[in-house]
Amino acid sequence: MTWPEKWMTQMRPNWKEEVWSELRTELRPEVEAELRPQVKAELREEVREEVRNDLREELRSEVKQELREEILAGKRDQ
Repeated sequence: MTWPEKWMTQMRPNWKEEVWSELRTELRPEVEAELRPQVKAELREEVREEVRNDLREELRSEVKQELREEILAGKRDQ
């Protein structure tokens, strides 16, 4: 076993997690600032379609329920 291998495995077994957590806190604001507009632009249509589909199904069930209630109310009145 080489000295660097020994150091990484025995002296600092969690070095990757330590370094990553430090880098994450430092880089995150910069990365988010840079990527947010790009990601928003790329996902906007995809998310919009997904939301539209979700709403469509939700509204469809609500409209069916309202129509059911109106039909039942109309039958009761007759």
